[in-house]
Amino acid sequence: RLDVMVLFWLYGSMGIDLVDLVMPTAPATATAYKVWTSVLALFKDNKKSRKIYLIEEFHKRKQEDWSITDYLHLQKMAAGALAEVGAPVSDPELVTNVIKGLHERFDIAADIAASHVVPTFLNFRNMLLLHEMKASRRSTNTSASAFYAAKGPAPAPPSGGGSSSG
Repeated sequence: RLDVMVLFWLYGSMGIDLVDLVMPTAPATATAYKVWTSVLALFKDNKKSRKIYLIEEFHKRKQEDWSITDYLHLQKMAAGALAEVGAPVSDPELVTNVIKGLHERFDIAADIAASHVVPTFLNFRNMLLLHEMKASRRSTNTSASAFYAAKGPAPAPPSGGGSSSG
């Protein structure tokens, strides 16, 4: 009787599509234990395939047009998701993956980081943010200089011969 109560509770707490997956083909043979082990097996299988997918996504992630802050946040979230499925990412692995996916405008910072002992993620993050700020400031100054250079010299005031009073 207790087994039937637990079984009904299990079925009642799942969506119908999940019930269909874990219910034995002969419902009369169902026990709470059988259904529970089916649920566990299903989630373990999902964990394995999710792990494979997350590892692939983590390694092919590129910065593209993301800001450094957004890109690093995505990388950190991906590392956290991998840890949740039993594939934790070490700090040097995370930094290496960040370097691999950086936009080419950060090649200098990536070369500096790769030529020394691999910095911590937080140190590398600060280095990249500084590089991004400097690049942004340079591009703003270059744009302003280009704007003023394109305008050319100021026009000469009109020649004001004398006024005629007649």
